[in-house]
Amino acid sequence: MSDEPKILLAGEAEETEPWAEALRGERVRRRTLRESLDELSWTDVLLLAPQSSPVAAELLLGELMRLRPRPVLVIGSLGAGQRAFWLERGALDVLGLFPPDDLSKRLRDATQVGLVVHPRIPRALARPLARSSSGDLRVVGVVASTGGPGALQAFLGQIPREAPLCLLVVQHMSAGFLPFFARTLDRDCPLPVSLAHPGARVRAGQVWLAPGDQHLRLEADRTLSLGPPEGREPHVPSGDVLLRSLAEIEGEAGVAVVLSGMGEDGARGALAVAQAGGLVLAQDEASSAVFGMPAATQALGATEELLPPAQLARRLLSR
Repeated sequence: MSDEPKILLAGEAEETEPWAEALRGERVRRRTLRESLDELSWTDVLLLAPQSSPVAAELLLGELMRLRPRPVLVIGSLGAGQRAFWLERGALDVLGLFPPDDLSKRLRDATQVGLVVHPRIPRALARPLARSSSGDLRVVGVVASTGGPGALQAFLGQIPREAPLCLLVVQHMSAGFLPFFARTLDRDCPLPVSLAHPGARVRAGQVWLAPGDQHLRLEADRTLSLGPPEGREPHVPSGDVLLRSLAEIEGEAGVAVVLSGMGEDGARGALAVAQAGGLVLAQDEASSAVFGMPAATQALGATEELLPPAQLARRLLSR
């Protein structure tokens, strides 16, 4: 590295404006989170503003650590739990909402720490598959939000390609990031992962990821449909919409998995799966970045078990 580090300032404009002003004398590129994916090979230090889109920021940090580990400093007004979340994922420090007076020194110091080891979740070998007595293909609906990328990788990493399962996934994430996220999961997991499209068929050993700005539903002929939101909805795609369609079509054969995330999306849909006689699993609090969605599912009485992501996959395979 040179004496003046190359700094990538990643985040939305309102979050990064004070930092851009403070860094005028430095070599700095200011980009949105999506644009930052194309700048990682240039970067010496990443200044990451995650508040507007924490899921996209998590994905960006993970990709940096995979491709070219470099020091990461997180910026923004974050609580203790959020600070711990980013530090556990490899950030060196959380600097706060506004630039400190010694920002230039902190950036230079960051370049002296050497390569940062990406704290990847270990992927153990999946346990042998226990097939149902009928051998029928099962459809699994998965819902995730904040903390979801890592949880999904740990969960899907335990499911072998020959499993008689088709997984339909809703991950709250900006639409521009979802094609990249699908490629990331496809690269890192045994199962092929693709963005869902209208008419796609449910088939064993396949993961279909809901694209952005459209609801994903399972239809009676076991094909997938995509549809626009109806009015002002908090989440598009919605885990509740997916899981309700799963409950209606699959009945007692349906399976719902609710992973880490803020809010309540997926909880009512998971309840519909449980009321239809299906299985509902959720991520436990200890392994969740945000326990909101699993907790909401549990509060409705829908959850059969709370487990870490890898153990959720093993529980599913043993059914």
